Amino acid sequence: MNPPVRVFAALPAAESDCRNRPQDLEVTCLNKPVREIQVTGVAEVSCPADRAWLVVSVTSTKESINEVTNSISRRLEYIFQTIRQHGVSEEHRTVRRTLRRDAEAYVMEAEVRCLDS
Repeated sequence: MNPPVRVFAALPAAESDCRNRPQDLEVTCLNKPVREIQVTGVAEVSCPADRAWLVVSVTSTKESINEVTNSISRRLEYIFQTIRQHGVSEEHRTVRRTLRRDAEAYVMEAEVRCLDS
């Protein structure tokens, strides 16, 4: 678990010192009985995900079972190669293939799911 983010600022000792602030920091000193200083700024924060899912689906339609199977196998090899190059091991991936007859052709669908944790 990441620790909470903390922001530290050095504030002027007297309200008259508010004019001597850095140019990229907007500070407003309010003349009230209770001393209040408002600080406005812009920041960018990034945090890597704990888990990431990737789902890739491919479909091929051919006249024979052999053609459709070869087509999907070649596509899956390209996908597996890319996934390996990005550091995802085989134990973090699953593959689901379905084959069906559609009129005069065979349709094969494959879905690759990767979990990187």
